[in-house]
Amino acid sequence: MINESNLMIIIFDRIFLKINRVLQTEQLTFLWIIFVMIVFGNCSVLVTLSLSKNRKTRMNFFIMHLAIADLMVGLINVLTDIIWRMTVAFYAGNIACKVIKYLQVSSDSNIFGNNQHTK
Repeated sequence: MINESNLMIIIFDRIFLKINRVLQTEQLTFLWIIFVMIVFGNCSVLVTLSLSKNRKTRMNFFIMHLAIADLMVGLINVLTDIIWRMTVAFYAGNIACKVIKYLQVSSDSNIFGNNQHTK
């Protein structure tokens, strides 16, 4: 038998599930937009630098390595987050999980200046 409190719980549960589904869709859409911008932007920078006549300058060398690093972070962090949000479960196994987590942590520590070589 359904009383008023059970009915309210069912209504709130359905509303929460709809809101949660909308938020998950928005987050996934935003991640895809960021991923496409990262890949397209950094690949266009790398192509432009490789076709440039004066590609031996120090500034172009620095920009090229910055674009490569940003592309790797986008591929490692954003793409794995997209895959995780789409599949919910991790199907790759224990070793792949540890390798991916290691790559995510090491790329994040390189971004935030956790460099051990400087004194």
